[in-house]
Amino acid sequence: MRHNLSTKGEFDLLFEQWKEAIQAPHVQASSRTQDYIDNEPYHDIVRLGEDGLPFVIEELEQGIFFFNQAFLDVVGLGIEDIIGKDIRFPGEREKSAAIVRWWKSHNPLVFQPYDLTQRVDKGASPGYQDIISTLWKQRPYLEVF
Repeated sequence: MRHNLSTKGEFDLLFEQWKEAIQAPHVQASSRTQDYIDNEPYHDIVRLGEDGLPFVIEELEQGIFFFNQAFLDVVGLGIEDIIGKDIRFPGEREKSAAIVRWWKSHNPLVFQPYDLTQRVDKGASPGYQDIISTLWKQRPYLEVF
């Protein structure tokens, strides 16, 4: 998968700033996920939007489950849209694994490069929201587990 180098550099800088922010004693003493994501570097990572998603996924694959909500905020889904309503109270690691599986099964750059471009006007590149919407319609039921 190709990454925008400028976005990658920005993500890496923000990620380092986020790691510094979570070293605060009150954060380190907390078991609440919210305390790890309620800081400016984290919000800036979310503001990277669709361009930052591949890097968020890479961190989720490395076990940084604090980025679950960042992914969900960018794609505009709730965890129940990915895991389903049958699973109650999944842990953060289970959420991360489900998000990564969902991303890999829905990301056209992973399984169908550029096949969805016929849905987009000529000259325009498809945004992830359009692609996700199209794929979701093609796969009304997705078994995650």
